[in-house]
Amino acid sequence: PSSAAAQPSRSRDPKRKDVRHILLGEADAVHLDILSMHVLGYAEATAWSRPQPTGKPNEVVRVLIKTQLVE
Repeated sequence: PSSAAAQPSRSRDPKRKDVRHILLGEADAVHLDILSMHVLGYAEATAWSRPQPTGKPNEVVRVLIKTQLVE
């Protein structure tokens, strides 16, 4: 199975480009950043991937893919 980060753009419109946001850090700090971006209206908290362990104690990675219109 391929990861979301390895998949090509989900958009068929050539003017729409996918951008991946990656948060890496301690689980509670990553969660707070996601909530902050939600409060600012940047991204829904539910749009982020589930936390994935990195192999370091209490460290996780979460990914958000946003589609942007590029003129």
